[in-house]
Amino acid sequence: MTLAPSGARGKYLALWIVSRNLGQLVGGAINLAKNHEKGADGGVTPDTFIAFVIIECLALPFALLITPFERVIRSDGTHIVTSETLSTKEELRRIAKTITSRLIVLSSLWALWSFFYTGTWTTYLGTYFSVRARALSSLISPFFCIIGCFGLGYILDMKGLSQRRRAQIGLYTVVILNVGVYIWSIIMQTKFNRHDPGHIDWDDRLYASSFLPYFFVQTTGPLSQSYMYWLLSSFATDAQENVRNGAAFRCIEAIGQAIAYGMNTQTTSDPLTGFCVTFALLGASLLPMIMLVNTTPDRIPADVIAEQQDVARDKLESA
Repeated sequence: MTLAPSGARGKYLALWIVSRNLGQLVGGAINLAKNHEKGADGGVTPDTFIAFVIIECLALPFALLITPFERVIRSDGTHIVTSETLSTKEELRRIAKTITSRLIVLSSLWALWSFFYTGTWTTYLGTYFSVRARALSSLISPFFCIIGCFGLGYILDMKGLSQRRRAQIGLYTVVILNVGVYIWSIIMQTKFNRHDPGHIDWDDRLYASSFLPYFFVQTTGPLSQSYMYWLLSSFATDAQENVRNGAAFRCIEAIGQAIAYGMNTQTTSDPLTGFCVTFALLGASLLPMIMLVNTTPDRIPADVIAEQQDVARDKLESA
């Protein structure tokens, strides 16, 4: 949100999705290797958890190598605008102001919805697919997500359009793709409610048509998150504001995810309820998001401030 040059934020967010999905690919490969036999009960052994813990521990030394904002020079030669260091009391006041800001209020339903799909489609996968079909899904689903996020990143970084127009096109792209997946999922679940297919394996006739809704939602879901982080950064005046906005959005995302999983513990035998609630949340979030997107500034405020600071610095040096 902050480190990327203004014309490459979509690409950088796609790279973030890639790094996130690389972990899923490794986990999916381990999962499939241990659960590839047809008819096996499957399960996760302790050595699988050990592999995951080792991967997570490797993140710490890499995190310590991140350059502080004030020392960063982007690939286009620009600097990052940072605010002064605040006291704890003032920082808490800024956080409270962020949570109640127009930006977060209008995007709150979108945030609640953007991770809501995980609980319901995970229930769908667990209810209707065999162990090895689920293991295969954990390996192949991240691949298309990477392609989709780079596609969205290309749209969001198009140089021939204003930032507001790119925000509008990005919003409609994400919504249309999600609506298509939701309709497909509801159709399949309605069929399953009439005739229970049992546990579908990857060599069954039903596998492709029933698995693809899950496969595609693993792309359209992250697209909605990636798009929102891009949009939030379009309003930022400095790096710290980006951090607060992103954190507020992530908090609401987590609330939506918790509600989704809680709801699905009560509707485990019929994911149709979750599909319809997720669809309804998308519909409810659309009007506030359109209102927000239509006020997107044509340039990032932080970039304008950075240019003003550079001009002032040049005048001082030439005086």
